[in-house]
Amino acid sequence: MASDSKMSDAAVPSAAILEKTLRDIVRTAEVNPITIKTLRATAEERLGLHAGFFKNSAKWSTKSKDIIEDEFKEPSQILSSPGTHLRTADQQPSTSTMASHALSDIITTLPSEVLGIIVHHCDDGDLGNLRLSCKTLGTAATQPFGRRCLAERRFVFAEYSMQGLVDLTVHPVFSPCVRSLSFGICRLEMPKYEPASTDASRQKLSELVDKNNDFVHSGTHMLMLVQALQNPKAHGNLQGEPLYKGYGHDAAYTTFSPTSCEGRNTLVAVINATIMSNYRPVGLQIKLTIDADILPELMEDPVVYEYLTTSSGSLNPKMDICIDTRKGGDQRRLYVATKASRLEVAHHNLEDWDERWTMLGEYTYGRFYHALKQTAIISVNIKDSDTSMPGFSVSLRGWESSLRHLILSNLQVYDISDGNHKLTSALAFFRYIRDNLRLNILEM
Repeated sequence: MASDSKMSDAAVPSAAILEKTLRDIVRTAEVNPITIKTLRATAEERLGLHAGFFKNSAKWSTKSKDIIEDEFKEPSQILSSPGTHLRTADQQPSTSTMASHALSDIITTLPSEVLGIIVHHCDDGDLGNLRLSCKTLGTAATQPFGRRCLAERRFVFAEYSMQGLVDLTVHPVFSPCVRSLSFGICRLEMPKYEPASTDASRQKLSELVDKNNDFVHSGTHMLMLVQALQNPKAHGNLQGEPLYKGYGHDAAYTTFSPTSCEGRNTLVAVINATIMSNYRPVGLQIKLTIDADILPELMEDPVVYEYLTTSSGSLNPKMDICIDTRKGGDQRRLYVATKASRLEVAHHNLEDWDERWTMLGEYTYGRFYHALKQTAIISVNIKDSDTSMPGFSVSLRGWESSLRHLILSNLQVYDISDGNHKLTSALAFFRYIRDNLRLNILEM
């Protein structure tokens, strides 16, 4: 076990962070049983410290114990956790404590159906605490906890996070509850122009960058991802989507913010893992909230294109595809329910008259757009979008014979500057629909 003198200062957070973490864990009562040992262990895991750091530290062995005991003396903690502070042998429980214990005894003897109703009305945040209260309530709350709190989980390509994914997917109760897996595309990197920072901070960042790069470059993330996808394969319950900050983010990156965007590598890794594990997800969702301009790069990648299309060049009928992108305060959405031959488009410009990232066309979606046009679409829903009459007809070209259901919601059709009256433009719009489409239903 490394001592204080052997441990690099760069590997240990500041004293303020250590103290705050210990106090936060006591306040939230997130460990059970609540002892100095379990509180220390939880803080060490959260901060990425080696096991036994507090106990073996000459400075923090006594200091951590004093901080924990001091936090228990706070009135708010004593009132919120009446059963967690120590009582001497000659102290007698108060009447309110005895009543509380009697009430808990009654709850544990209730029929399972009644316990199920109680659990159903609990907030999501309370289910985890309920599972730790006692065996009876833990059993009643475990499956609802999985369905409500573990259905959509996010991860990053770091060892701690990926191990959490493997552990989750092998769990006999929680694995069937997982409906969607998400993977972050941001990575740590050393800044090209370093701001004023301490040597310890730079050393810590360098260690984290090397550790995470070694993990990914070794291919271990792929092996763990394949294993995780093989575990729940029998449940048929997962979708893949790369997005957001995920489980293990803080353990992998600590206080540093990842700035390197590796969307293509992340998406290709997820796709290759599903192929190697022989697990085909029912849908793929791509959410870009940082850099919407990388979407063409993603969709042009040969691995991605082959995964999403058939040999004839149309979209794979066994997979739904959702692409959500955000730039500034604007959000764009394209959803293809391929099996149902349904397309939904929101916040797009149907021609190259606006910012190109909002355009429904090849510039934005690359070869994926051509595959979309090769797919027989029966239902199209366009909302909160803009177009001219020529742009509208081009957007529907190729689907004239297959399209049966058209929904237009808040579609702004603007005039070309040729002096046409608005009524004339409207008549031209409806004549196009009448003469060129074979609709059964038109909703506006």
